[in-house]
Amino acid sequence: DEQELVAGRGAMLMLDRASCQRRPEVLGNNNNNNENTQDAIITVSEPPWGSDSHPAYLIPRGDRIVVGGTVLKGDEETAVRKEERQKLWQNAHHLGIDTSLYNHES
Repeated sequence: DEQELVAGRGAMLMLDRASCQRRPEVLGNNNNNNENTQDAIITVSEPPWGSDSHPAYLIPRGDRIVVGGTVLKGDEETAVRKEERQKLWQNAHHLGIDTSLYNHES
């Protein structure tokens, strides 16, 4: 087996899990208090939400929720591009986060 290590970059949001509000229509009737007791890992790499280079994912990780993202092989840009930031917030919304409570520019 020939293995290859390829440099690339990715972008993700990191949200505070305790204060991160979930969309009520995603919580359903099981959780009227908007408590985050039912978090699960969600990954999507098929249209319309994701692709191989721009997957949508939500990962509860300790006291954070990680929302992604990008997988851009050979990309050496160090700043998050405006369109990447917009896509991350769109992913967060699709995956159940109430994004109306955040400043999408930071």
